Amino acid sequence: MVIVIHNYNRIAYVPIDLPFVKVDLDLVNLVIDNLSPGHHDGIWDTLPLLGRVPNQRAFKDSAEFEVAWEKRYDKDGEVLLNESVYDILKPIFDQFEKLPLYVTHAQILRATRDVPKHHDMKHVKGKFINDRPDITYDPNGFKIMLSHVDTESFFVSETFDSDKVYIKLPSSTNTFAINEKIFPHGSDYIKDKCVVSIFGLVKENEMDSLLERSENKFKEYVIRF
Repeated sequence: MVIVIHNYNRIAYVPIDLPFVKVDLDLVNLVIDNLSPGHHDGIWDTLPLLGRVPNQRAFKDSAEFEVAWEKRYDKDGEVLLNESVYDILKPIFDQFEKLPLYVTHAQILRATRDVPKHHDMKHVKGKFINDRPDITYDPNGFKIMLSHVDTESFFVSETFDSDKVYIKLPSSTNTFAINEKIFPHGSDYIKDKCVVSIFGLVKENEMDSLLERSENKFKEYVIRF
């Protein structure tokens, strides 16, 4: 008997076979305008949704929420929901429950300029640091594109020196996953473009099943390197 091991970690981008998340984009932008704590690198307006924070006040402090991001792969510690936005953005929180993750960190990002190629890892003076080498399952960088789903903007690349390859989303879903640690990603600026960035601990059996289903269903959209 031949055992085939599927090499998922060569997938740079795959749409996820989950329902399309519909939200009122005017409301999303209004909430960001009023509640964004900012972001440490100045590229984003942000709206924290959940994380390993000590209290609700921390959702209003970009530095405290950055500390929560650094705890995104911790295996213990309470995860709090941002109570000020939970009810009005419930479709997004409902989608978290469908992911093959124990979601530990999530926020809406609204770009203020081009986002250069990067990994979602710690960086110091422009150099990326693999702060959690024990996290090896990829692709596990989940995103939900809330706006501009038909526009080429978000891209992945094989290396930092390679050409951009723009993702395309099927009409049935706006949830996707990228390989976080191997392949850099970024996006060209579009006004008021909003994407949910999600991190968590992988439920491997559920993840394998969902990735296989998604890759088979959306094979013409998948980007592999």
